[in-house]
Amino acid sequence: MAGGELEPDDLGRTAPWDLAEIVGVGLVAVIAILFVFSLVSALLTAIPQPPEPTHLFSLGITLQRLTVWTQPSIVPFFLFGSLGLAWWQIETWVAAAGSEEPAIAFHLRRARLIVKADQVASVLCFFGGVLSVIGNAMESPPDADWSGFIFTLGLALATIVVSAVGFVATRRLLDIHTSDAGVAVTVQGDQEPETAGSW
Repeated sequence: MAGGELEPDDLGRTAPWDLAEIVGVGLVAVIAILFVFSLVSALLTAIPQPPEPTHLFSLGITLQRLTVWTQPSIVPFFLFGSLGLAWWQIETWVAAAGSEEPAIAFHLRRARLIVKADQVASVLCFFGGVLSVIGNAMESPPDADWSGFIFTLGLALATIVVSAVGFVATRRLLDIHTSDAGVAVTVQGDQEPETAGSW
């Protein structure tokens, strides 16, 4: 470290991980695990099994396996939980920007990474909601089971709402709190920090 500036190698020593950061990363990791295993399950389902089902039926099952992780009973807890913790971290460290704490930039960078991961998850949830309806219709035509199709459609719409709220929230956090125009955090004691943006 030279001239009062933090180097990347100083991350572990000068900026220990806060509990909120650990939990936030853990929640994002759960989303990633659910997505990866849903993808693997979908790929395995796509492999024809004897007796070989019809093409549409098989594709429908594959799409439903692929999108099961986006169910509104699963993803909101992990998505909004990690996003809320990242928001809290951003608010906390932006408020401390006037102090001489040298690790502020590292904490804000971690929070920004969590928000970006949540943004990707929100986009995937949107496509998951759409594909789940398509998969259900391929597996079982709506006219054969309207009640099941309506139920799946409701879940898909709820998933799309979750994804929309998550995407808007992540965009707002990235644009207002962690963009160059929103906040400038200095790591040198002789520089004056700029004022952070607010909701």
